[in-house]
This record gives sequence, structure tokens and C-alpha cells, in this order.
Amino acid sequence: MERPYLVIEIDGREKAGYKDFEIGAESADLLAQWGDKDAAATTLNTIVGLAEQVNDAKQLNSIRELVGKLKNAGTEDEKKLLKAKIDAHRKLLTEDNSELLKNFLDSMVG
Repeated sequence: MERPYLVIEIDGREKAGYKDFEIGAESADLLAQWGDKDAAATTLNTIVGLAEQVNDAKQLNSIRELVGKLKNAGTEDEKKLLKAKIDAHRKLLTEDNSELLKNFLDSMVG
């Protein structure tokens, strides 16, 4: 796969293992509206948006660590490998954030 993906199952059945689980007020409100088609689309879009932001934060953290290593790299082969790893993480960013960060990352990595 070229892009990470997330599988989500929405199940309205009660589960004994989650009986004492307390969910935040905003999340509970979103889930309570699941039966409404418009609200369901909003809920799904919210979940997807959160997953994308978590993914981007993870990729940016990895890129930051690799840029730090790149600054201390001793050989050209090591620099080339680190730049390839940075580029691989950059490709996993969502399209919006990838475009936003492209010039910034190019200036840092070269």
C-alpha cells in the first residue's frame, strides 16, 4: 500500500466489556446522532479527519527525528538513506498537509 488506511466498524449493540466506559460529551453527542443520515456523514467525516491528523502528526514526528539525524550524518550514503526515509514519510502525509509542507521540508532537507 502506498497510503495508510483505517478500518472502522460502527456497531450499535451493547457490549458487556464496555459497560463502564465513559465517553466524552462531544463524542457521545456525535454517536447519539448516528441514525440521522446527515449526522452520520458528519460523524464519519469527523472520524476520517481525526485519523488523517493523527497520521500526519506521526509522519511529521518521524520526519523531524530523521532531519535531526540528517544534520549529523557523516557520509553521503548515510545522508542519501535518510533523505529517502524522509521522502517516504512525506508521501504518507495527507494531500493538504503534503502540499503545505513541501517547500518547508525541501528547505530543511535540500
